Amino acid sequence: MDVASKKLSHLQIRPIKSAGELDAVARLRYQVYVNELGRRPEGCDDDLQRLVDPEDVYSIVLAAYDHDKVVGTFRITPVDQLEESSSWRELYDNDKFPVESNRQFIFSRMIVTNDFRGKGLAAEFFRTAFDCIRQAEGELAFLHCQSHLVSLYEVMGFRRYKSGFVHEEAGFRVPMVMITGDWGHFEAVKSPLLMQVMQYPPNVSLGDWFEQEFPAHSKPGSVRVLAVDDFLKQFDERLMDLSIPLLDDLDGEEKQQLFLSAEQIASGPGDVLLNKGDGGNAMYLILEGAVEVSSKKRGQRRVLTTLGAGQLFGEAAFLMQTPRSADVTAIADTLMLSISNQAFDELSETSPSVALKVLRNLSRTLCLRLYAGTMD
Repeated sequence: MDVASKKLSHLQIRPIKSAGELDAVARLRYQVYVNELGRRPEGCDDDLQRLVDPEDVYSIVLAAYDHDKVVGTFRITPVDQLEESSSWRELYDNDKFPVESNRQFIFSRMIVTNDFRGKGLAAEFFRTAFDCIRQAEGELAFLHCQSHLVSLYEVMGFRRYKSGFVHEEAGFRVPMVMITGDWGHFEAVKSPLLMQVMQYPPNVSLGDWFEQEFPAHSKPGSVRVLAVDDFLKQFDERLMDLSIPLLDDLDGEEKQQLFLSAEQIASGPGDVLLNKGDGGNAMYLILEGAVEVSSKKRGQRRVLTTLGAGQLFGEAAFLMQTPRSADVTAIADTLMLSISNQAFDELSETSPSVALKVLRNLSRTLCLRLYAGTMD
């Protein structure tokens, strides 16, 4: 495929074209997954320190180069090239979509070396990948992500449409799909890809089909609240960021004081955690797993957002003692920290500096939500 190279400062992103370039990508994967992240995906070769997948043979493998050194990679796999027995077909339910398999693609293996994280490379990979599949008349792009990243991918233009699954090596993951020609959806979420999307033909009928087939996920769950450049910077930084916003600026001892003042709660998939209209005086910090926030209108259930590790829910009732504004259900094995008003009051007396930091971090989170829908 003849795809124009994309440049980020002195970096260049382009499809690899030789066995030598694939070898460099395989070594980069091993370096990041095994040496940096401590993970061991299937396909690791410890002797050669390479990670190769069968899909590499028939996929478009993008590589980011700093001069002649590979510093990042991203893979685009055409669904029609997958074996009939491929687990990906079952994972994504590709056959349910009224689109020929040669117009469906799967995004995977996005990797950026530590020195180049947070510099916009991840966003540029998505821009390049979008052009790749649109030039091939691609209508659908699939991926799976960690639950706390769902809102970021929603703003890019992806949508949830089915239950998550537990990956043997990566933990709980959420499948998502992008309808590349659904101009209206990209506009609704204020996607930073919108101008790029509009360079290609629209497909309104496929967007309409999605709304009928997956009504719970038919409306945007997230909307861009930052300026485009700021959002893309955040997108790039958060993909590899394991920090918890509520705990920003807290040192180890301060985190321990907060944890000791709260209650840990474990739940399983399908457990109802909150009901709309119920009273409550606690907020919940997700430590592991994922939850779904939803509401019903005229009997139709709609998913408002999906939250994962490091994210909060229930903070409105915590601050104002108001009724719960939505239903919250666990969609995976989930471990949460419940912080009640009483526990927080006691923390304020025993460790006022910790309580002040938590309130400041909570204020930052609420300010971002307050600005939702106000950015052009």
